[in-house]
Amino acid sequence: MISNSCSKEEAAAHRKLSRPSSPSLYAAALLILLLSFCIIAFTYPNAYAVIIDGEKKALVKSPEIVESTLEEIAADISKGKDLKIEMDIKYEKVHVGDGEFTEPAELKKILKSYLSFLSSAAAIVVDGEQKVWVEDEKAAEEVLENLKKRYSPKGDVKLIKLDFKEEVKIQEGLVDPDKIVSVSEAEEILASGGKVITHTIKKGDTLWSIARNNNMKVADILAANPGLTEKSILKIGDEIKLVKTSPVVTVVAEYEKVESKVIPFDIQYVNNCELARGTTKVVQEGEEGQKEVTYRVTTLNGINILAEVVKTEVIKEPKTKIVHQGTKVRDGIAIASRGGIGSGRLAWPLMGRITSGYGYRGGEFHGAIDIDGNDGDPIRSAEDGVVIFAGWSGGYGNTIVIDHGNGLRTKYAHCSQIDVRVGETVSRGEIIGRVGSTGRATGTHLHFEVIVNGQCKNPLLYLR
Repeated sequence: MISNSCSKEEAAAHRKLSRPSSPSLYAAALLILLLSFCIIAFTYPNAYAVIIDGEKKALVKSPEIVESTLEEIAADISKGKDLKIEMDIKYEKVHVGDGEFTEPAELKKILKSYLSFLSSAAAIVVDGEQKVWVEDEKAAEEVLENLKKRYSPKGDVKLIKLDFKEEVKIQEGLVDPDKIVSVSEAEEILASGGKVITHTIKKGDTLWSIARNNNMKVADILAANPGLTEKSILKIGDEIKLVKTSPVVTVVAEYEKVESKVIPFDIQYVNNCELARGTTKVVQEGEEGQKEVTYRVTTLNGINILAEVVKTEVIKEPKTKIVHQGTKVRDGIAIASRGGIGSGRLAWPLMGRITSGYGYRGGEFHGAIDIDGNDGDPIRSAEDGVVIFAGWSGGYGNTIVIDHGNGLRTKYAHCSQIDVRVGETVSRGEIIGRVGSTGRATGTHLHFEVIVNGQCKNPLLYLR
């Protein structure tokens, strides 16, 4: 009995020792839970890596932060205009510490450096090629209208046509905002397409001759060379800038205008044997007539290229001047000839008033005389010679140059028609062309130059 009793007590003690205690079990479970939480906390994604061009560039808490930053950048650049953002952005979930997030200012800087914005704008397309971008279609229309106004004929004229020579269209689209220019800038780009070249001063150069040879004004040269004035001394070998223009568009204007023109009176010479040879006597003064001439004029960017007479109405007929010239030779007296350069050997190429003389006018030197004439009036060679130039010469329009030998040449500019060819021999008084207003000319007239050994001289010293 004692033996059985001991066995029961031992068994109870054994069961007590083998049963786990409750506090130990709870502690172990809590430890496992804590470790699991730590693992999750330190590995679970809590941020987004911003990936641009395959590289991680920033860390943010959410993609919305990037989107709002992009909107902020777009607002800074667009100035109220719609922008399209050209950028491939991807996101990757990552885990980072609190101090590893990209600061807002740094994020903005990173995004701006990689962004490509396209803004809605309007392109002015010339002959199928985009030439300039402006803010919108309204701005483009303003540019084109301003160009037409710039070259629209002034004064009392009847406008027939005002349009572009090229095919000009407006095309809306998206473009880099940096390529968008103002209305005034676009106008200048289309009107001039400015290109700067240089000219090296050589012997005999003057501001006037340089401007003339490059189809410019002296004022244009002065504007391109700060510090240069009309009184500046040009040193051989020095370089000056020349601003050449190459318009992108050409404004064609056709219009009619009416001009009141003087009809020059004829001079009739009558030999008088009672007057000494070499003397003259006016027996009837001449009187100029008057007529109204209607021209149809065509200009390209303000430069006359054609002026046709469509109507002529004589208001007052001219009165012929009658001059008696002596033929009587007195005994023992010889009458000397006035031949020779600078002594009145040249014949007048056109009868008419001198509307602009030789010398300075408005700050620019005019190395010729302008003789008033009607469109189509004949221009005659001032002396025997050979035609060395016959064609278009920039601002001079249709031009003829005749070489008379011994360093003497004459130039006839703004012709409406040229009747001779290079290499042709002409005689004194022969018709070589017709009066017009081609090139840069105000009204119909003849620009007549006398050139001696390459230098312009006063024509009045050479005309008979």
